[in-house]
Amino acid sequence: PPAISLLLSLRRQIEQRNWFVLAWSGLASLSLLVVYGPRFIPRAPASINHSGVRLQIISHNVGQDLPNYNDINNLIRKNQADVVILQEITGDYIEQHWPLLADLYPYQVYGPLLSPKRVGMGMLSRYPIVGSEDFKLADNGLVFQQRVTLDVQGTAVILYNVHTTFPWVNIERDPFFGILPLPVYDDLTRREEIKNLMSRLKNENGHVVLAGDFNLSDLSDDYQTLSTKLVDSYNEAGYGFGFGWPSNRTPSVNIPYATPIVRIDYVFHSKDFQSTSAQVLDKTGSDHRPLLVKLESISK
Repeated sequence: PPAISLLLSLRRQIEQRNWFVLAWSGLASLSLLVVYGPRFIPRAPASINHSGVRLQIISHNVGQDLPNYNDINNLIRKNQADVVILQEITGDYIEQHWPLLADLYPYQVYGPLLSPKRVGMGMLSRYPIVGSEDFKLADNGLVFQQRVTLDVQGTAVILYNVHTTFPWVNIERDPFFGILPLPVYDDLTRREEIKNLMSRLKNENGHVVLAGDFNLSDLSDDYQTLSTKLVDSYNEAGYGFGFGWPSNRTPSVNIPYATPIVRIDYVFHSKDFQSTSAQVLDKTGSDHRPLLVKLESISK
C-alpha cells in the first residue's frame, strides 16, 4: 500500500542521511496523512430518524467476462442489499443468471447491450421500479447511463447507474517543438460527461443516489465538481483507503500485477440522505471490488 511504501522509504532515507530525498518523502507522507488520515479515525454512530427511507446498495463493475458469475450471485445473496447496481454486465449473464435472482429481486431492468460483446448496465431491486431511462452523457461516450425511479414504501428515490468514459494517455507532438512526442492525459470525454451529469442533477429534487464506475480518483477536479452537490458515501462513513481498482487484470489496460491502489467506484447521495456504513467487499474476479453502502434519510 502507498502509506507503507512511503514510510519504508522515509526510514531508508533517515538511515542514509539523504536529506533532500528525506524532505520530499516527508512532504509526501504528510500530504497522504492529511488527505487519508481522517478515514482511519473511529467514527461515532450517526444519529438518524429511523422512520425515514433506508436503503442498502451494492455497486459493482463486474468486468465484462472476467468474473465467475456464480461468484457474483453468491455475493448478491450473501449481502441481501435492497438494490444491486451493476456495470459491464453481459447479455449472457442477464439471460442465464438474473432469473435465478428473481426470488430476491423481482424488479429488474437493464439498458442497451452494446456490441460486439453485448455489454451494458443493469439494476436489481426489491422495490418496484416505476420509471427507467437510458441516455448518453456525451456523444462519444462509451456506454449508456441509467436513471431509475424506485418506489420505496411510498417514497420516490432516483437512482443513477453511472459508468463514465475512462481517460487515456496519448502520445502527441508538442505544439512548440513538433519533433518532440509527449504523453498527454486525455480526460475530455469524461469531463464532458460529468458536466452534463451535473446539469441533469440541477433538475432533480428529493432523494437521489448515483452509483457506479466513475473512472476518476477522489483527488480529481471532476470528483470535486460532484462533491459540490453530492456526498461521497465512503468518505462519509467508510474506514481506511477504500481502494478497489485494479483487483484483477483489466480489459482496457494490461496490468500484470493487479493490486488496488485507487478509488474509482463510488456511491454518491443527495444531502437528504446520510451514509451509516460503507465498505469495499471481497474480490469477485472482476478488476473492480464491489462497494456496499447503507443509506438513511435525514428528517428536516
